[in-house]
Amino acid sequence: MHVLRHTFGKNLVDAGVSLDQVATLMGHVNLNTTRRYATPDTRDLQQAVEKVVGG
Repeated sequence: MHVLRHTFGKNLVDAGVSLDQVATLMGHVNLNTTRRYATPDTRDLQQAVEKVVGG
């Protein structure tokens, strides 16, 4: 269940949904709890580099 929640939260952030909206949808009272979904993972970082180098 935790993986499903995390995936849902990360997909919302990746789609450009604001953190306060994600927090509401996830039932978080504290935005610091929600920020973990906005932390880039390895794939996010790789995609950012590929945008710059044209990969």
